[in-house]
Amino acid sequence: MAASLLTLLSLCLMLSVSGVRADTIPANFQKILTEFSKSKMWCDLQDPEYAQGTGLFKLINGGAEIYHEYGFRQAVFVSCKDNKDRPFTIEIYEMLSSDAAYGVYTFKTNQKAQALKIGGAAKLSDYYLNLWQGNYAITVTGLVVKKEIQPTLVQAAKSLVKGIDQKAELPHLVKRFTQASRHLEKPVEIKYVKGNLALGNTCKLSPNLPRTKEAIIAKYKGFQICVLIQDNKPSSTKSIGNTIFIFQAEPNQPHLPAAFAKLKNEFKEK
Repeated sequence: MAASLLTLLSLCLMLSVSGVRADTIPANFQKILTEFSKSKMWCDLQDPEYAQGTGLFKLINGGAEIYHEYGFRQAVFVSCKDNKDRPFTIEIYEMLSSDAAYGVYTFKTNQKAQALKIGGAAKLSDYYLNLWQGNYAITVTGLVVKKEIQPTLVQAAKSLVKGIDQKAELPHLVKRFTQASRHLEKPVEIKYVKGNLALGNTCKLSPNLPRTKEAIIAKYKGFQICVLIQDNKPSSTKSIGNTIFIFQAEPNQPHLPAAFAKLKNEFKEK
């Protein structure tokens, strides 16, 4: 109990030393940062930045529309250093649902990144790491563009996820697609999209498409499959309403009409 109290006190001092009171940060973020403070790293003396709702437009330079399209609640950014005095930042986005957080995570990651077993999903690139757990999408970015910062990013991610009690559950549409496409090879990447803005940044489709409620873009070697849900019925219902299936193959790649047709039939039967 005393140790926990000391940790919380350390966090309060860390947040207040630059003039920011700990109670200005919501309790759920405090809990996550408290777990982080147990590591051998510490936050820098720069002020934590916090935003909720439309305040995100002032906090980040471009891209806030995407977060709001998925369903954004609030975010906190903190500047930190590891025990070798190397700077890095932590961005914690709390979304309105686990589906929204997972979607943001897939939007921000790519197939070239290294997959890690941290939280619900995590990927590590040269100098940044993206993590998904429950309603949270987290980005840890090294400000030293060197691969030497990678162990720090991994350690930070492992500490942060300990402060999140929510379970990581894939969106129903993703689970449904995975089941229906089991006869195909494993995709190299899946992106989960909510809304036309994210869709337009992820998949080359006609700009005249009706409003998309949610979508999956599954990328394979040589082709990709897009599944767009365009009505207001939940994807868990047996009727899939105005669902569009799109097969896009690269030049000189064989078309897979039978496999694609089977996927559509399997999807409709779920």
